[in-house]
Amino acid sequence: MRAYGILLCYSSSVDRDTNAISAYKLLEEIARPTQLPDGAFSPFEAHVYLEECEPGQIEGRFVWKSSDQALEVPATKPFTIPIATARLRMRATYIEFPPNHGKWRLAFEHRAVGSGNWDRESITWPVDCVPELTTISTAPPAP
Repeated sequence: MRAYGILLCYSSSVDRDTNAISAYKLLEEIARPTQLPDGAFSPFEAHVYLEECEPGQIEGRFVWKSSDQALEVPATKPFTIPIATARLRMRATYIEFPPNHGKWRLAFEHRAVGSGNWDRESITWPVDCVPELTTISTAPPAP
């Protein structure tokens, strides 16, 4: 199995006639609230596109990697993926925010169901995580 694409977006749709997928508002920068309540998720979707798949089932998950490789945290909980064809498009919602601001890369990992070791795909999606603006000034600029 090999990933040939990964992305982060606000939403997506699949055309029922052509089976073509459209991703809307691809994200390379996200605004992370400074104070997140426990269990808070982002409104984003993560997509991965796989080929050379063997029929069966695997477990997959998305992971945040800091740009300096010092920190890795799950972006999703592990999920089971049934595979019936040689190519697979997979979408996950309820993506967790990176744990802090900075430069991150979204990666995809998979393993055999019940196995202990995760295999990481080499392709990643870059994301700058910046502080969310909490105040907007409506005052006119000073002369």
